[in-house]
Amino acid sequence: MDIRKLDNNNLTEYDNLVDNSNGGTIFHKSWWLSAFEDCYNNSYNVDFYGAFGDSGNLISGLPVPTRRKFGIKHMFTPSLTPYVGPFYIPRIVDEKTSNEITRKKNINKEFAKILGRLSCIYYPFHYSNIDLQPFKWCDFDVGVKYTYILNLCDLDKVWKDMDRKRRNDISRCIKQGYNTRLGEIDKFIDLNRKTIERQNVEILSDKIWLKIFDICKKNNCCEIFTAYKDQIAVASVFIVWDNKRCYYLGSGIDNASEGAMSFVMWDAMKYTKEKLNLNEFDFTGSDTVGLEFFIRKFGGDIVPFFYISENSIKKVVINKFMNLCNSLNKKIETRSITDNIKKRT
Repeated sequence: MDIRKLDNNNLTEYDNLVDNSNGGTIFHKSWWLSAFEDCYNNSYNVDFYGAFGDSGNLISGLPVPTRRKFGIKHMFTPSLTPYVGPFYIPRIVDEKTSNEITRKKNINKEFAKILGRLSCIYYPFHYSNIDLQPFKWCDFDVGVKYTYILNLCDLDKVWKDMDRKRRNDISRCIKQGYNTRLGEIDKFIDLNRKTIERQNVEILSDKIWLKIFDICKKNNCCEIFTAYKDQIAVASVFIVWDNKRCYYLGSGIDNASEGAMSFVMWDAMKYTKEKLNLNEFDFTGSDTVGLEFFIRKFGGDIVPFFYISENSIKKVVINKFMNLCNSLNKKIETRSITDNIKKRT
């Protein structure tokens, strides 16, 4: 087995393996991760590593996004990217289970060495990756987060399994004449910003939303659903997809629009099944209590996924330093937003 950093000539093979692998997602694609290179003031970089089998074919891939901030280079998972980590070729026909596990462990041992060269604050794996022992053996901490996966094989069943309040909200919006428009990134950004401001958390820059929207449109793998009532945009949902499933990326809602988010989310689910012919909708997880509660009521299965972080004093120091820097940046950005609002008025 040969482990090496991939060059541009290997990226087509890498992206093809993403499509063929159970654990490969749109967020592993070379074009997705490379799209952030001009979003973080040239402090961001991504390298792609591959494991090659005895026959010379690529059998596993590993994206390693990094960012240099205040002179410190660390592993960095970009915004809107819930999963990275390794992915592998599908199980070989007639391969023994023990051989498959051994093959993946050997690959992960080498990948852990690569990641071990960098400071690691947070690096999430797709939920199909459950064997993180080689990373623990290299002194990484392993943590767990959760997402909800909704099976869309039978939309009638999805409707019946949904919480009654969600169904009532959707039915009420239909009776009141709500309608949905597609592709309105500006409306989405506006509603998302209003929502984030109410929650008093860090606002994602318009530049990142626009960059992801543009590149996903070029790759025909995103859509935005915006609900209107009386010609006023009241709720919006941004989804992306690959050849396996659809992913919730973000949303925004007018504060006075009760039930509109359920309505527009239902439209996104129907689109996923009826237009894209995909049978899974991944809500991509949230630690925000209110959002988790809202998502849970759609009836999906709760699924754990793991992440690694560095188990060292250096990690604690870096975490505190990064949190301080982010806090200062947030204050500066908030002051800038306030100044811009004053100028408009």
